Amino acid sequence: MRKISLIAVIFCCLVFMNLLSGSASIKNSDEFVMIEDLSIGVDAGDENLMFALINDIDLDAEGNIYVLDVRTSRIQKFDNKGNFLKSVRIKEGEGPQEVPRINTMAVTEKGKIYLLGGNGIKILLFDEHGEFLRFFKLDFQAIHIAPYVEENVVVLGIKDDRLFHIFGEEGEHQDSFGEPFEIPSRYSQYKDLAPLKFPMRIDGSGGGKIFVLNPHRYEINIYEKNKLIGLLKGKNKAFEPLRITKSNLPGIGIVFPTVSALEYKERVYVTLLNIKTLLDKEVPNQLDIFEKGVPIASLDVDGFAYAIDKEGRLYFAEEDDFPKIVRYTPKKKTS
Repeated sequence: MRKISLIAVIFCCLVFMNLLSGSASIKNSDEFVMIEDLSIGVDAGDENLMFALINDIDLDAEGNIYVLDVRTSRIQKFDNKGNFLKSVRIKEGEGPQEVPRINTMAVTEKGKIYLLGGNGIKILLFDEHGEFLRFFKLDFQAIHIAPYVEENVVVLGIKDDRLFHIFGEEGEHQDSFGEPFEIPSRYSQYKDLAPLKFPMRIDGSGGGKIFVLNPHRYEINIYEKNKLIGLLKGKNKAFEPLRITKSNLPGIGIVFPTVSALEYKERVYVTLLNIKTLLDKEVPNQLDIFEKGVPIASLDVDGFAYAIDKEGRLYFAEEDDFPKIVRYTPKKKTS
């Protein structure tokens, strides 16, 4: 089996960094308008409002906003009006409260914070006050995490031929489900290569429903109560399926598609990272809107939506002149 080269890792990191800090332009479609009502972030002054590289945003049941800044190794907590509440510092290292690097986070309804770090095998847990509780290690490599029901977390990564793994607050494994995605025939020579069988992220509602992209086509699988219950199929020029690229080093490079899928009532908002943005900052990302499983609109966006609240407002990570969080309400235009 051929090995994945360092090129793949570097390329994927560049994709993620671009996605997390894309510029802050929102354009309207013929059917929808995005109404901004909150912006958090400054380019100078209060350090609690300054971000370096936002790579996750999450909410608790009260609507408090949690922002993961990987370059400053901290999680900033704000209330739903954007007032600063607390900073949770993440220690770098190999100790019980430390990780060598930060990957992503998941915030529960009560405000507990799960943090995935290291090489994807260590999870830290903080209480609702930001105090460290414990850590636990996984016996497989995780790619992403999301909130699940009853303060649990769902972990994305292949183990025992399953994609999703539920863990409780004590680090106890509760269940695993979901089959890895089938590798297209054009990549049959890489049939044993695990990274071709799963996407880069997972989105959870916190109520037991999760959304995950098929990395080989624009299809989003919907799971609820650990069972596949639906499928969203889209078509957008911004979507490019997983592809294998040539490398000057031994091995191969992999370019992954990246999307988020966020649900509010009968709508699902899907943000697609446009890989062409790496070469041209003027090329927008896309926000596709599905209603009752049917695509109804597509908007140009240059940020990336990480979270949605109970009022249907989307939380984007954007960068115009500096990184910030911007909240928008999608509104259907009236004639």
